[in-house]
Amino acid sequence: MTGRETLGFVLLEFPEESDGDANLSLLQNWRDKIQDICNEYCFKVGTLYILPRPYFPLIHDFLMKVKDDYHDRGYNPLFKILSVSLSWEEYKDLLRLILGRLRWRLEEWLKALEGKEVDERSLSDIYKETVKAKELILIFRLERIFPGEVVKLQDLIGILNERVSDLAPLQFSEVEVREI
Repeated sequence: MTGRETLGFVLLEFPEESDGDANLSLLQNWRDKIQDICNEYCFKVGTLYILPRPYFPLIHDFLMKVKDDYHDRGYNPLFKILSVSLSWEEYKDLLRLILGRLRWRLEEWLKALEGKEVDERSLSDIYKETVKAKELILIFRLERIFPGEVVKLQDLIGILNERVSDLAPLQFSEVEVREI
């Protein structure tokens, strides 16, 4: 492939939160919601949120709604999505970084599972991490660019999912059987 690829970088700068502020709980609540949605739909590297193109409208609309609420209360946060066009080589380098970070995070979860008892929350987090990894593989078309590395990553995802299913008790609701 040649040419340029476009993706988004999300810039977040929240208003200062001080103990004496009457809106402190509101500010913290909005910050947490924004970070949660960015963690769900973006890929975070350090303090940079990389936003795949399909999620531009969703994140943009949410950030504008929240920004309006902040402005109504007298705050001026910085919430911006920059549409960035990268050369193919830069884009490929960024994808290599994303692939490496995905593998590292999944390997860390695998280490956590080995020899340790984990709680239900951790199992849920591992499951979410594997789902996100699968999603990023599809969105960034990583299998087309790094086929060998993606096969290894998918194997790691499979191992994690198997271990989680072995450790997580199946939750069944009660079944009522009636004679007809």
